[in-house]
Amino acid sequence: MTSQARSSPYNVRMNSQKPLATAILLSSICIVSALRADEPQKAANPAEARHAEVAFTPIPHVEKRGTGPINMVLIPGLSCDWTVFKTFMERNADRYTMYTVTLPGFGGSEAPPAEADGQFGAWLDNAATAVWKIVADSKIEKPVIMGHSLGGHLALRIGEEHAKDIRAVVAIDGAPAFPYGDTDVDMTKEQREEMATNFGAQFKMQTPEQMAAGQKLMVQSMVTNQERGLELAEMCVKVPAATTIQYMLDLISADIREDLPKLTVPTLVTPSADSTDSAEIQQVKDLWVKQLKGAPNVTIAMFENTKHFIQDDRPAELDAAISNFLAGKPVSGYSLPAESSPASSPAE
Repeated sequence: MTSQARSSPYNVRMNSQKPLATAILLSSICIVSALRADEPQKAANPAEARHAEVAFTPIPHVEKRGTGPINMVLIPGLSCDWTVFKTFMERNADRYTMYTVTLPGFGGSEAPPAEADGQFGAWLDNAATAVWKIVADSKIEKPVIMGHSLGGHLALRIGEEHAKDIRAVVAIDGAPAFPYGDTDVDMTKEQREEMATNFGAQFKMQTPEQMAAGQKLMVQSMVTNQERGLELAEMCVKVPAATTIQYMLDLISADIREDLPKLTVPTLVTPSADSTDSAEIQQVKDLWVKQLKGAPNVTIAMFENTKHFIQDDRPAELDAAISNFLAGKPVSGYSLPAESSPASSPAE
């Protein structure tokens, strides 16, 4: 059986000839049936699946914690509210002044208006705009934008769009495009939108009970501590399935790599590799370097033998990596610099 590098938030079958061997799992969503290359499903007009125009939905809640000298905006992952960063904020209250958002639709809040069938991206656009509106309205000066999973993707996006006005970006197990397996990382936009359409059709065939049961099992597997896994699972299943699915489909269709040259601020990306096998870990590293090619000022810090919620599995090491990075120090011991050397330091 072909070995797997289990890199949260999705399992990737390495060296597979099929474009997608397993489904995407982003922070809190159940695995679905794999699409086979030899059994293609045609999307309806994939070239027309573009961002739907929906009314703007603001951030429903911002939790401010800490009194440190560095401003930081934190963005949770799929189906998670601000509390996913609660212990991080408690540990780092003297280092940062933190504003942790809950995205629209999570934490019991109202989701954006539904997107039209076959159209993707409006909810992610809304989320990025809504987060930045918090920065502007609250006059948060030169913040670090940090996110986990889907929040990490949004942090990278905000870094591309507002590089002149932020200090740095930190993406915890969040990538510019999903999935990032070796055979599907180079999919076109049309192929990603077709994949999203196909996944959406598969989700519609599941009952709410099936969704909730699968989601609980998978979320619990994304962190080592079982009690914490149960807490995260209960948080995520409270989000309506339709909301979780729409964000997930938007993320499947998203690819912001062409704008990575605009990500000129110092950027720290911390992928997880739930493995101790050196060959598997190297494959995961190579994939992330490929994902971030073109970003001029990025450092990739791998966290090996670690599940998706790095902030829970390796809190002290993650805190140290972020603190050292923002101080312009090396993140030694678990840092893999990308191809290009940092052009500037967050401390500058």
